[in-house]
Amino acid sequence: MLADTITPIRARAYALQGGLAMLVLVTLSAVNLNLIGTPLSFLFVPLILVYLWPRGADKVLSYCLLFGCGILFDVLTGTAIGFWALIFMTGLAVIQPTLMNREATFNVSWVGFITWMSIWAAILLGLNFISAKELDIVNFIIQICIAILVFPFVYAIRVYVRSLIISEAD
Repeated sequence: MLADTITPIRARAYALQGGLAMLVLVTLSAVNLNLIGTPLSFLFVPLILVYLWPRGADKVLSYCLLFGCGILFDVLTGTAIGFWALIFMTGLAVIQPTLMNREATFNVSWVGFITWMSIWAAILLGLNFISAKELDIVNFIIQICIAILVFPFVYAIRVYVRSLIISEAD
């Protein structure tokens, strides 16, 4: 099992690497662009990192870092405090990186992410029907599509940075 082969220090290092990457992505995702009168938001892009969270990361530290990044994202985007923290932590609990296939190819990871985003979209759309606030469905779908299209870039950056940090023996 993966958890048996990773030392506690290395597990904390993986969690800190994931937390630092999440902090950068949360900060960048808070920026909204206006392209030819169409607002573009990167609201769901941090979910890529939740999906790609390091496999051997310390669980408690991972949840603490995701909680902190979620609260920061709530403050930056103006959503209810705790909303994104709950989504990030629930997402990590559902994905459970330790159970993911280490040898998964990019295509398998991308299809898995698309499936995962579809499930989140269904949940959030379901919550929209019981909410008093109306959701802009078109903008919502555009944000999900942006996250799906950004996934290959985040994946490539993750693979590159991981190759710089971790030797082939790991």
